[in-house]
Amino acid sequence: MFKLIRDKYDEVIDPKLLFKIPKGDLDVIRYVDRKIDEELLELRESDFKDINEYADVVEVLMKMAKENGISEAEVNLAREAKNEKRGRFSNNLIFNYRNFKEKE
Repeated sequence: MFKLIRDKYDEVIDPKLLFKIPKGDLDVIRYVDRKIDEELLELRESDFKDINEYADVVEVLMKMAKENGISEAEVNLAREAKNEKRGRFSNNLIFNYRNFKEKE
């Protein structure tokens, strides 16, 4: 089974066990998608307390954005614009979306 790994692991793993996916190959997206799931699971397993797991999640999300032609700066601009327009998640608001009807 193959999985996406960080670049510097090539210094400690036998080169015969490493493969490089050609740039533009759609398999990259598949491996990044799997890596997102793996990193989110590791963050959950840390009870959301391990800062390194947060760093891994952010790094792999930025990799996915890059693979789709979106820069980290663009993500941050969109994030800030959305926060400005819709707010953040700081008030811990929840609602029953099954009964949701937009205000007229």
